[in-house]
Formats: sequence, C-alpha cells, structure tokens
Amino acid sequence: MSTLEYIERKLSEDGALHFSLIDPEKQDPEKAGEIASKLEEMG
Repeated sequence: MSTLEYIERKLSEDGALHFSLIDPEKQDPEKAGEIASKLEEMG
C-alpha cells in the first residue's frame, strides 16, 4: 500500500487527519525526537 493509498483509506474511515511537521532547521535532532515522541503519545 502506498502512502497516498493509506492516507486516502484513513481519511475515508475517520473523516479527517492531522499532520504535524517538524522543521529540522529550527531544532536539533534531540529536540526533534522529543517533539515526535510527545506527538506520538498524544495520538
């Protein structure tokens, strides 16, 4: 399954999706990892 197919399937199932983007130029890799972990915990 491609990324596009996954997104389309989830959108049709759930009605909406949320994406969080982490800009690698605005934080170091450690901070980016912390942000990603917190986002994952939040769902």
